Amino acid sequence: MGEKVLCPERFETLSKLAKLTISKKERERLLPQLEAILEYVSSLKAIEAEAAEESGAGISALREDAAQPGLDKDVVLPASPHSASGFFRVPKFVKGGHQ
Repeated sequence: MGEKVLCPERFETLSKLAKLTISKKERERLLPQLEAILEYVSSLKAIEAEAAEESGAGISALREDAAQPGLDKDVVLPASPHSASGFFRVPKFVKGGHQ
């Protein structure tokens, strides 16, 4: 085991920030459990990092941008619940901007 991630002082600080009232008996029971959980999560991170390195994840193999034909407006516009002047109408969802 390495350095403890969750020392009693940090546990106390976190419980105060979360506005939790934890008795000394509860703290003695919870602290080792939370430490074990954090160590397990930490070990998963290490495994994920190793797997990413082995698989080559993080290497960008993106395709080149190329124009693609879109949908036929005469086919999709009539299927739209709302349209006007040859365009889709959608509810306004951004404040401000042009009308």
